[in-house]
Amino acid sequence: VHGNTIRDMTLVNAVAPTLLTRRLLPQLLRRAEAGLGVRSAILNVSSLLASRAVPYYSVYNSTKAFLNHWSQSIALELEDRNVDVLSYCPAQISTGMTGRLGLSWKVLSTEEAATSVLKCLGHDRQTHAHWRHRLRSFHMRFISNASLRAFGLQLLKDQKAREAGQ
Repeated sequence: VHGNTIRDMTLVNAVAPTLLTRRLLPQLLRRAEAGLGVRSAILNVSSLLASRAVPYYSVYNSTKAFLNHWSQSIALELEDRNVDVLSYCPAQISTGMTGRLGLSWKVLSTEEAATSVLKCLGHDRQTHAHWRHRLRSFHMRFISNASLRAFGLQLLKDQKAREAGQ
C-alpha cells in the first residue's frame, strides 16, 4: 500500500472522527443535558471488514476496526449522558467509493443503508443494520483464512478494474 494511501486512510477513518467528536462533544452534551428530553447522537461508519483480518485490505480494515472499537468505548462512557453512539459496520453499499456497484442481494443502495441504520440509532452500539448485511456478517465468521485471502485478492482486482475504467 502506498504511503499516501496509508496516511489518508488513517486520517479519514481514525483521526478525523476522533478529533471531530472531541471538538463537537461539548455541544452534544450541552444539548443532551439541557433537560429538553432531547438526545444527541454520534454515528460512525465502520465496515464489515473491521471484524476480520482481510489480506490486501489491512490498512482499511484495521482503521475501521479502530473506529468500531473506539465508538463502542465512547458509547459506554456516554451511556448515562443522553448521547447515543452507534458504530455502523455495513458490507457493500453502492457509492462512489465502491465504483457504484450494481445493486444485488449483497449490495445495498444508499437509501436502504441510511434507512436501516437510522432505525438502529438509540438501540444499539454496533450494527450491520440491514438483514442482508447481518447475514453476511454471520457468514464472515466461518470463512477460512485461505478463502479470505482469495476474497481480498478479488476485491483488489475489482478495485483496480474500477479505477482503470474511470
